[in-house]
Amino acid sequence: MNTVGLLRCSTMALVALTAVLRAEDDFTVPEPSPYPMRSFGYIELGAAVITDFDAIMSGVTTNGSWSQNTTLSLSPGFAVNGGFGDSLGRWVTVEFLAGILYNNVDTVTGPSGDLGPVDGSLMQVPLMLNIAVQAPLKGPVQPFVGAGAGAVISWLDIQQTVQVGSGDLVTLDGSSTEYNFAYQFFGGVRYRLSQDARVTLTYRFQGCVSPTWSLDSAYYGGTAATLKASDIYAQSLMLGFQASF
Repeated sequence: MNTVGLLRCSTMALVALTAVLRAEDDFTVPEPSPYPMRSFGYIELGAAVITDFDAIMSGVTTNGSWSQNTTLSLSPGFAVNGGFGDSLGRWVTVEFLAGILYNNVDTVTGPSGDLGPVDGSLMQVPLMLNIAVQAPLKGPVQPFVGAGAGAVISWLDIQQTVQVGSGDLVTLDGSSTEYNFAYQFFGGVRYRLSQDARVTLTYRFQGCVSPTWSLDSAYYGGTAATLKASDIYAQSLMLGFQASF
């Protein structure tokens, strides 16, 4: 190889080496996305509202069996949820949720109107397996939506005297617990405080499929009435905290 060819090859090699070194200098490893959260735990607290729901109240008195349509109205209450989850990727997380929703019973209305003063409450304990889809944004705010299914333990406590269709007065004083299939839809935003901590604002819609409660008599201790409800819908707005581990 002559001198000119050698110089040309050396020049080309030097240019190539310079390009490689410059590319290495310019190359930066992108910062890891703050999402997914890996394994995480969470807790949230907020207000819960239950839509008025219909029910069929029935029983047996000395004058025979009776049955009448009723509507239960509940006051706004509170909800507490907690659980843990894990990421299936940047877009999807799965979570287990357990919680408590508590509302007081305001009125029980029958075919002829208000059935009289009532002292009662409804407590629901959801146990849900949820899946959420999130937008893996690099900013501090992350929106998400999700759905899930599981069961709700519904505990109804009620003290009330009602006049039934046969003309008899039935005094209820007791509580009953039911286990029913339930489902949930939710959505909200997370705000990143650090790589491992976030605050959340979540709206949740929960449906519980048709519980039936057996309510005791205030006088003889046996079942005085059965209350078969339609599906019960609860809505809650929750403020929470998540931490990854």
